Amino acid sequence: MTRVVKSSLEPVDERPAQPIFQTPSRPLWRLFVVEVAGLSCLWLVVYGGANWIAGLHHYRVELWSERELAIPFIPAAAVVYLSLFPMLWLSPLVLRTADRLRAFGKVIALTIVTSGVGFLVLPFEAAYPAERVDGLVGSIFHFADSINLRYNMLPSLHVAMATACACVYGIGHNTAVRALWWTWAVAIAVSTLVTHQHHVLDVVVGGILGLSLAMHAMKSINTNGDH
Repeated sequence: MTRVVKSSLEPVDERPAQPIFQTPSRPLWRLFVVEVAGLSCLWLVVYGGANWIAGLHHYRVELWSERELAIPFIPAAAVVYLSLFPMLWLSPLVLRTADRLRAFGKVIALTIVTSGVGFLVLPFEAAYPAERVDGLVGSIFHFADSINLRYNMLPSLHVAMATACACVYGIGHNTAVRALWWTWAVAIAVSTLVTHQHHVLDVVVGGILGLSLAMHAMKSINTNGDH
């Protein structure tokens, strides 16, 4: 009988597979609704306020290169761009406990506030020419373009939030599940470029911001445990 022996040099993810989603309890749903309401208000004030303030003056920075203007324009990628919202709304189904949901809410709140500082200090506009898109794809693209506002570029809040989701949602799961979340986050990051909503530096800084805040939250969860 032939015996197959795995090399000790091969990394093996021995964590048992667990379901990605789990039906939340009523208290968890209530907590989620409260957090969504609070974070939505925070986003409206910070994101909208920063853009409004930038519109009151003419100070602008240039944080992009001419090479970026060759990035192709793919308006249909607006569907992926907008998929950030359902990704965020999955949090009560993925995180399962009140402690994790609260920790995740803090990450998103800090991401919004920190991004707002960046928008105020480094306001600028996308350097890509305006594009006309018709039909259903055009409607989706123009909706995505409208919520992006004009001067809120660095960091990309979209990328920061998607990165935070991928990092936090992967807690306790095996490599395959974590790869799934990161693939979604990377797709959202790419969509911000090919829909010409952001430049490369915005995406890089947004990714670093989301990852750093999420890693801190993960340490807090692992230290204090779940309740």
